[in-house]
Amino acid sequence: MGARFDRAIFARLWNDHSIPTQRIAEAMGVTRQTVSWHAHQMGLPSRAGLRHRKADPALLREMWLAGVSAREIAEHFGMAHHACVVTAAKNLGLPGRVRGPAGYRNGGWVANLPIAEFWQAKLAARMEEFVRSERAA
Repeated sequence: MGARFDRAIFARLWNDHSIPTQRIAEAMGVTRQTVSWHAHQMGLPSRAGLRHRKADPALLREMWLAGVSAREIAEHFGMAHHACVVTAAKNLGLPGRVRGPAGYRNGGWVANLPIAEFWQAKLAARMEEFVRSERAA
């Protein structure tokens, strides 16, 4: 990489956020970490804030607080595992889930709301809001 490394081209590639870091690394024949290191050494802005989120934070917050199971939230957003939802909830500062009393058939999570009921309640709230606005007009 030594003599062929062009700082101007590298900076242009790094600042074009449509090009993944991995693709830049492959083109340079180095690891993804090396690409990040060079960007840091050159004082280029971090790409950390540009990570794609699968879940809309506002909707995830609403579903979590309503009691929809982490498994169903993960399925809805296309996440690989329910643990991804738990991590996202922690990152959003949401409270952890609570288990039921110990004992035979009582150790599950408290207040899991089926996702279908969540959407029904959300639709009902929007319909009530619409009716109120119609009556006020």
